[in-house]
Amino acid sequence: MAEETRRLGRAELLAGRDDVREVSVRALGGALIEVRPLTSGQFAQVDAIRNRGTRLEGQPVMGSDGNPDMKNTKFNLSIDMEDMTSAEFEADALAVFYGVAGDTKWTVDDVKSIRPAGAVTEIAR
Repeated sequence: MAEETRRLGRAELLAGRDDVREVSVRALGGALIEVRPLTSGQFAQVDAIRNRGTRLEGQPVMGSDGNPDMKNTKFNLSIDMEDMTSAEFEADALAVFYGVAGDTKWTVDDVKSIRPAGAVTEIAR
């Protein structure tokens, strides 16, 4: 029997951000914390930070049909590892700030102070 396709309306789509779940964090000795999914806007902010430190440049070569000829287009990728590593942590901290649920209000600086090292990255993932 085939499954029926569900149609989601505005209320159902927006309610997804309130889908709080308990997650076990190994870096914190298996402690449970409540997290919720990020909204699309929050995810875009985190993703923009995560991409800092990389730069892709190129000038498309146009084919005879008027479309870009990707085979003959040359790109230059540069990566600043120090900036990229810093950006990864900033992005993870912002994701945890947005995603931690519960009654306690967190700041990004609070999140950056979580110990041990690696716990913020684990929670963000």
